[in-house]
Amino acid sequence: MHLHTPSRLVIACQALKPVHAHKSFIRQATSSAESRKEGDISSVFVSLSGKEEAPLPPRFAEQKKRLIAGREDQIERSWHRLLHTLKDEVRLIEQRGSDIIPSIDFKDIHAAPKTFRDELRKRGVAVIRGVVPEHEARAYKNEIEDYVKANPGTKGTVSITLQSLLF
Repeated sequence: MHLHTPSRLVIACQALKPVHAHKSFIRQATSSAESRKEGDISSVFVSLSGKEEAPLPPRFAEQKKRLIAGREDQIERSWHRLLHTLKDEVRLIEQRGSDIIPSIDFKDIHAAPKTFRDELRKRGVAVIRGVVPEHEARAYKNEIEDYVKANPGTKGTVSITLQSLLF
């Protein structure tokens, strides 16, 4: 990605600001990263690593007891309401599949219909299509491929296809 446009340059400059302010943090992060073994994203999430999670310290159980005390009935009713709502949502997801996530073309975002806005509020996420023109997405992909070819020591497993960038 080249920094020819002012907006990209501003974003790049903003991203660099914390770097200059926290040099000791960067040294520390770099030195500890060098001593860690390489892996993929699962190495930072116990639930994805295949390792058994260590139990939380007893103070967490004590805190839960204090929070629940005197509210047992309310909490149980709330739990049953949640289960009922989740069952309804699961049915809806099974019916609609990936269409459960609202989508809109970038050109229409300023005049988004109420149905889209309501679904966005409910789901908390949306797919915005047409943000990056196809020729620009292809250029990004080509730059990444060129970088990886020029730097064969680059490690990682990113499976991004042009289709996933465009559609």
